[in-house]
Amino acid sequence: MQARPIPRPWLDSVLGILATHDPAIIEWTTTAEINWQSFGLEQDAYNLLIRVLSAAEVLGHQVVGMRDRRDGSYTDCRSFLCPHPWDSPVPLYTKIGIHHSRVYINLFSHHVDDGSEQLQAAIKAYRKKHKK
Repeated sequence: MQARPIPRPWLDSVLGILATHDPAIIEWTTTAEINWQSFGLEQDAYNLLIRVLSAAEVLGHQVVGMRDRRDGSYTDCRSFLCPHPWDSPVPLYTKIGIHHSRVYINLFSHHVDDGSEQLQAAIKAYRKKHKK
């Protein structure tokens, strides 16, 4: 897995959609919804995601093959880490896929799991290689 800066156009598109808090254009997978419920309301998730994705540089990983459950189309999907809502040292692993043609997103993952360790290692490697 390689971490890279997430492209600003992707971030801007996702941020615009998240800011609406509109369930018609933000579709959660069942797993993401169940895993988030212990942390708070959906709007709390949106506020956390907006804060994280608004940073000057967001590092993440492009995830290939993530499909929308409505029509099976592929999404432009990125994974990234979010701070844990309860200040745990283990971050949340988040995957969001965007449909540029129809302007909505799939929130595939937003939970604590082993994927966060692999992405954390990739982000550390990226930062070490690209020290300013």
